[in-house]
Amino acid sequence: MKEPYYIAIEGNIGAGKTTLATLLARALDARVILEQFADNPFLNEFYSNPERWAFTVEMAFMAERYQQLHDLLIEIDLFQPVFVSDYHPFKSKLFASVNLSEKEYFLYEHFFDMLFKKIRKPDLLIFLSAETNTLLKNIQQRGRWFEKKIEPEYLEKLSEAYKNFLKTHSTATLILKRESFDFLKNPEHLNLLVNIVEQKKIQGLMTATDPDELRAFLG
Repeated sequence: MKEPYYIAIEGNIGAGKTTLATLLARALDARVILEQFADNPFLNEFYSNPERWAFTVEMAFMAERYQQLHDLLIEIDLFQPVFVSDYHPFKSKLFASVNLSEKEYFLYEHFFDMLFKKIRKPDLLIFLSAETNTLLKNIQQRGRWFEKKIEPEYLEKLSEAYKNFLKTHSTATLILKRESFDFLKNPEHLNLLVNIVEQKKIQGLMTATDPDELRAFLG
């Protein structure tokens, strides 16, 4: 039986991953997989004392993501042959590379590789690229209590880690300039993306800095 088509939405904190994943899944009549970040009991401690709690919070996130993807991606749903997730499995490793010491990361990577070696990679990655000011504005607007202490420097470190990840990523990838798209308030932007996904127009690494460039992919 054919495996479901797996789409992952990625981007820095505040890029709009969950919003886009939810909207895209609804438009495609797909199953949505959303990260349960609020369930991590160590998140508040991490933002208060990152050095003390980084390893603990990253291990908790890794365990949660593994369990979620393992349970959902092995299910075959004939009526929903597409999955849309608001994170890529590699997110765990990426955040750990920023938050952990060298020794901690060495141990973390060992556990990650053991767990995730059998987890499917996405068929398509949609990456929301956003400026730090945009991220900070979105973080402030949504008002999650555990994000109040996030500093611009931390977001910039994550952005750099994502750039390095995208350089070596082999899955079909679409990079969208976040400031040029409003998928929530502009139905045309969402419809464009839906058409791109349905027609499987993304090959290799492709970038759209505005809706016109995205429209051009349709030919």
